[in-house]
Amino acid sequence: MVAAPAVKQSSNADPKLQAIKAYRRALGLCYKCGAKWSKDHTCHPEVLLAVEALWDSFDSSEADCFEILEKPVPEQLFVAISKAAALGASTARTIRFAGTVGGHPALILIDSGSSSSFLSESLAAQLSSAVITPQSTQVQVTGGGLLLSSGILRNVPWTLDTCTFISDFRILPLSTFDAIVGMDWLAAFSPMHVHWQPKWFSIPYHGASVLLQGLDEEECPGQLLLQLCPVPDSSAASSSAAQELPVEIQALVDSFPDLFSPPVELPPS
Repeated sequence: MVAAPAVKQSSNADPKLQAIKAYRRALGLCYKCGAKWSKDHTCHPEVLLAVEALWDSFDSSEADCFEILEKPVPEQLFVAISKAAALGASTARTIRFAGTVGGHPALILIDSGSSSSFLSESLAAQLSSAVITPQSTQVQVTGGGLLLSSGILRNVPWTLDTCTFISDFRILPLSTFDAIVGMDWLAAFSPMHVHWQPKWFSIPYHGASVLLQGLDEEECPGQLLLQLCPVPDSSAASSSAAQELPVEIQALVDSFPDLFSPPVELPPS
């Protein structure tokens, strides 16, 4: 008895499906049905049945299906940037770093909502030694809108703290951040330990684990207003003011002398 020939899977199927999954996950969507993801999310049974049947049908005998799929699905559907990164804002799921890109100081945003890594046009123009691959790509902004990427910078060295990495960056007209590092880099250094509130994460690096501390919101204020006012230092006036306190308040002050005594040094950092 001659065994039936095994069905050969199309070599294009797995990368294409992985790209769809990565894109939807980067946008916080269910990778099966495309609806907004949450821990309580359940795909509609009819949609789930249709999608699973479609994905299971991809094999070498149906190469034409991929040709049909590729025509209405341009490249921008697989490249996305979060709205916060595009507008130059930081959110709860982003971490800002003061690092370098190609040896130039750079404000870098680690963004779990962006599918790829991006570099500002102004900084890209300063990297004369970098190799640029011309490639016009429309980048989908989460929540609506498109940005045009003119090309890709290949094998660009960049640093966070004392760690050096090599990445490809798509060139975008960014205004606030010099670089956006997205899920392509985050996935490459997974599993990692991230603490979004104090803005740090720990990643595997050269066989060890390193902790990278991001910037606090207060570390880069847009404006700073400093006002100095003369304050009279008179122990007699302080004593008379204390004597004028209500009896209940004065009793409270007397109960905690360490808290209410005049300061003699700077407060803790």
